[in-house]
Amino acid sequence: MIALAVADCCTLINGIFYWVEYELLHPAMTASRGLCGLTVLTVYFAPEMSACMIMLMSGERLLRHINTPKHEVFFSIRKTRIYIFVIAVFLLILNIPIPSFDIYFYECGRQICWNIYHDSPDLLKIHNENSGEVGDYYSAYKWVALVIYWIIPFFGLPIINTMLVCAIWKDKKKGSQPSCDISGSSTMESLLVTIIIINQMLSWSLAANALLDPEGEMSVFIEDNGDPEYKMGNSRWYPIGNGSHANKCGEILFNQAATTARLRIDYLPNNTLVAAADYMRVIGRPMIYCVGLFFNVLCMCVLLRRELRRVATCNIMIALAVADCCTLINGIFYWVEYELLHPAMTASRGLCGLTVFTVYFAPEMSACMIMLMSGERLLRHINTPKHEVFFSIRKTRIYIFVIAVFLIILNIPIPSFDIYFEECGRQICWNIYHDSPDLLKIHNENSGEVGDYYSAYKWVALVIYWIIPFFGLPIINIWLMCAVWKDNKKKGSQVQESTIPIPDSGLLRDWQVEEQKSVTRMLISVTVAYWIMTTGFNLIQADIIKIYGSTTDYERAKFSMVYTIFILLFYMNHASNFFLYCLSARPYREELKAMWLDAKEFIYIKFWIKMKGARRSHVRRSSSSYGSIRHLSGNQCV
Repeated sequence: MIALAVADCCTLINGIFYWVEYELLHPAMTASRGLCGLTVLTVYFAPEMSACMIMLMSGERLLRHINTPKHEVFFSIRKTRIYIFVIAVFLLILNIPIPSFDIYFYECGRQICWNIYHDSPDLLKIHNENSGEVGDYYSAYKWVALVIYWIIPFFGLPIINTMLVCAIWKDKKKGSQPSCDISGSSTMESLLVTIIIINQMLSWSLAANALLDPEGEMSVFIEDNGDPEYKMGNSRWYPIGNGSHANKCGEILFNQAATTARLRIDYLPNNTLVAAADYMRVIGRPMIYCVGLFFNVLCMCVLLRRELRRVATCNIMIALAVADCCTLINGIFYWVEYELLHPAMTASRGLCGLTVFTVYFAPEMSACMIMLMSGERLLRHINTPKHEVFFSIRKTRIYIFVIAVFLIILNIPIPSFDIYFEECGRQICWNIYHDSPDLLKIHNENSGEVGDYYSAYKWVALVIYWIIPFFGLPIINIWLMCAVWKDNKKKGSQVQESTIPIPDSGLLRDWQVEEQKSVTRMLISVTVAYWIMTTGFNLIQADIIKIYGSTTDYERAKFSMVYTIFILLFYMNHASNFFLYCLSARPYREELKAMWLDAKEFIYIKFWIKMKGARRSHVRRSSSSYGSIRHLSGNQCV
């Protein structure tokens, strides 16, 4: 792991040179041939070293479980260091020829330090043709890097870790632990699996560099076509200034396409940034929905266990999980409508009203539950007797019900507004997620509609979903941390009562202290995640970040990516609470394990024992048809 950390540090330090060169546009890699060669060498060597260390670590953990004596022989400290040294030397020898290739040259009016991160293979090809260079290092080294950094780990790590999980399972089934496992086997395995999952997900970037032929970034320029009302771009004409109704429609539809797949399909098909944003939404949104729904349902199953239903905090967490599920299910309709371009929300007025209502109600309910949970934890610490009075199970459920009814009454007028209409040649289900306020304004002007629900509800949603939690949660949580600190200072490791009851009532004091701290950590982690993940989306829905006011193709592409990042973060906030609970709250992990063991026991009793019983009875019936076993053996002897 030390070698892995060193390799990662080299990768990150090397990245600083790329950032200075290509983002700040200041010569860093192109300052000299030596710097160019060193940075390009490092960009191959360091990630490959990192991948090899993860493979080596996986192999070491596997051998530790399946054959402890051999592990002691092959992975002594001295031999492990030799393996690391040999791998490092091998990778250096493999990659050291890179600087000797002609990667530092002057072409197309610029000084180039050619690398796959930021330069086109066509540029290297042109230079080689002009200079008569025969060797093309990229053709060979892209596959070297791909094999070492992606293909071998991508297929090897799952195989090794599947074997490792099976070995651990067999050890637990036998009730034995490897004698040499002094470093916390389960913790190390969890850490290793986490590292591998992250590596598997993020290493796709190198594969994309090697396998895909990236489209050239579409140049953006504006060309005057002689008409003062119009200008011509690379993609298609679009109007500026005050034009006719049709011209305004064209401009509005072009601008609001930044939030849908139409920008890539209809308007800017050759723009790399637009394509990247579109594919991130097309793939990312359903992945977040599926993962979030599965784990929110699992979260509800854990919290609905008999021991946890009697805890006020857990009742609020159940309501939070239900609200998050509503948000994620609702997101599926938006994905089908705006990414797959298939009528979902626009299929009927009822569906339109329901989806737009839910997109306000469910996130607001989620925010209110986090605020309520924070207040409940604070009162528990600063005044336990009052907490027992104000947050009994019955009263907590009443609070949840009252908040839900209040938010329903607040948002129920939304479907009654004129949000389902035909304008600019399209059927519209108007929502701030994907439609421009200018489109709603045009429709209201044409139809004589007086009430503009968006002008009021954008601030209602902003206040409930963002402003109150944004300023309220930090105040409550700072107050809570101070209360916990004072409580620990006064009473040492004594606590008032168990935070989340578990079947074993004889809790030790150190367990109680850890329990209190872990639930507080859980709440703080949920708060910080909420802060980070919802801010961008709320700035868009309040029209503070004006993603629909673009005038150039470049701005549309930029806002398309900005919107994509913020909308994915918004849904991740509603999909990530299960992971935050597991990472930060030990009692929650214990209940999850208990539920898993109960499920295994239930399956074993209900199905496995019945199957074994049925098999035995079948054997008895079969043997009885031939008489007794002794009689059968006697017949065989005869």
